[in-house]
Amino acid sequence: MAMDDVEHVGAVLRPPRETAAEDFFQAIEQSGALPLGVDPEEATSVVLCALLTRLDLEQARAVLDAIPPEVGAAAGRCPIHGGQAAEALGKVDLLARVGQHLQLAPEAVEPMIAAVLHALRAQLPPRPTMIVERQLPRGLVALWRGGARH
Repeated sequence: MAMDDVEHVGAVLRPPRETAAEDFFQAIEQSGALPLGVDPEEATSVVLCALLTRLDLEQARAVLDAIPPEVGAAAGRCPIHGGQAAEALGKVDLLARVGQHLQLAPEAVEPMIAAVLHALRAQLPPRPTMIVERQLPRGLVALWRGGARH
């Protein structure tokens, strides 16, 4: 491989953005969807925790490996584990689980879930994006894609 090729490849394969985690949490903060008293890190923790229970270990690892370490660390602080890996939570159950942790009605947490999903989708490369989309409850796919809530 010629040096010109290496320099070109290096230009394409840039290092990860140093501000990726900051951008992630800022997008959630600026969404206006956080319930009073919930910060972006707590919202991320609870939503990612509930989302990751829908994935098997390999799928969860692919998602966690693709997000900034600070964002993944938020999921690790989740106090509502207790679900099994690849647990088939439906939309109502997922909303209830997040709402129970935050002591909010499930319908009150849906905009927050949408904000976290939007920030997550913006960070993920294609393969983990497809993993998450395939494992989301049917009723949350529109939120994942950035569409209107139903």
